[in-house]
Amino acid sequence: MSVTTSPAATSSFAPLRQTVFAVLWAATIIGNIGAALMAPTWQAVVPELVGKVDLKSAVALNSLGIDIFRAIGPRQGVTA
Repeated sequence: MSVTTSPAATSSFAPLRQTVFAVLWAATIIGNIGAALMAPTWQAVVPELVGKVDLKSAVALNSLGIDIFRAIGPRQGVTA
């Protein structure tokens, strides 16, 4: 079974498609600004949460979590 669409049907969704793109773009920008502001604060709290003995391990685990999500994030976007 073949589904065909007329140019009139596809062009009627163009404004909606542009609006959705603009909203996603704005949400991405706002989210990235929030992450950029939160990251230094998050990293500065680590020494207050753990003792000096465990500080190296805590910093490594904190960095590992960030790196894992940097690797997983783009992969999720590809499969979506």
